[in-house]
Amino acid sequence: MNQAAEDLKVYLDDGNTEVWDGNEEESMELNPQYDQIQNGGYRVYFIEDIVSMTEEEYLDTGWGNVRDFCIAYHN
Repeated sequence: MNQAAEDLKVYLDDGNTEVWDGNEEESMELNPQYDQIQNGGYRVYFIEDIVSMTEEEYLDTGWGNVRDFCIAYHN
């Protein structure tokens, strides 16, 4: 979570992801099937969604990974 939070801060500053792991061209295409989304295999977030999750109200969420991300972001 610490790396994800740091990556978001850097991205919000400069909008550049060129040096990130997984930034290969083939990784840019994301087309999960409906069944993969429904069974929890994928969840697609837009940057607006991620930024809104950094708000302190999400610290009380039942989603442990979202809460951990928010804590890391605010540290």
